[in-house]
Amino acid sequence: MEVNGTRDLARQIAVDLERRGVAATASAGCPLVAAAVTREGELVHVEVTDEFGRSRTWDVRDVTTAAALIESWTKQEADEIDLGPAPAKAPSASASNVVAMIAPADELGVAETMARAPARPTETRGGLSVAFESATDGNAAWYGGALGGCVRLAMVCAGGRLRGGRSTPPHHDLTAVDLLATVELPLPVRGFLIAPGAAVGVGWTRATTDDPHAAAPSQDVGGVRAGVQLVIARPIGRAISAELLFGFDGAIMGQGDAPTVLSRSLGRLGIGLRYGGR
Repeated sequence: MEVNGTRDLARQIAVDLERRGVAATASAGCPLVAAAVTREGELVHVEVTDEFGRSRTWDVRDVTTAAALIESWTKQEADEIDLGPAPAKAPSASASNVVAMIAPADELGVAETMARAPARPTETRGGLSVAFESATDGNAAWYGGALGGCVRLAMVCAGGRLRGGRSTPPHHDLTAVDLLATVELPLPVRGFLIAPGAAVGVGWTRATTDDPHAAAPSQDVGGVRAGVQLVIARPIGRAISAELLFGFDGAIMGQGDAPTVLSRSLGRLGIGLRYGGR
């Protein structure tokens, strides 16, 4: 048996398994079962894979339940090695207790998994977000919204963000749209998810003015924008999280002929909701 994943979480589960009589390290002559455990908000994400490549995932609420499921899977594998495949049996009373401790969406799947070989889970996870954002360069204020999303690729979550904003400094009306590629590094910390990240993409701004002395009443400006951001997320439901975003971005190419009222860099603050995970 091998347990890996988030270090502190893996250590706790390994200790619990040792108390249950399951060695948390690989042993000669024993079936090789690997368990990967990570913290997903308030849940513990468990993925167990046997030596034949069969795997199963659960999202449970505590370390004890995670260890119980790993123990059940490991002993089932040992029985198959020692006795050969056996007909499917109804789950025992102890297995039923385990089922009752799992997050609601998984209650029906666990009993079935204990009676048959499980299917391989999908390898990526991700989610979609919507947010209200404000920004400033110290003089003018911007207000708008953003749609975003990402999918999990190994340690990072990669995706994109579509953002729109509007500002009305004296004698001007500014409208901006940005399309950005994003990458984040999600880090679970005490029930929160801290995700530092970066973004790069293109931006377009239309600036209009009522100044009769202006060279043109309307001007379109485009360029390449890049920035950094920090997202702090907190689960408020099984699939919903509240998010707080801090960011700083600016034009790195183009915008050389922009009107002086249009700033090249902005500090941002956003608040929103996310469906799914990172």
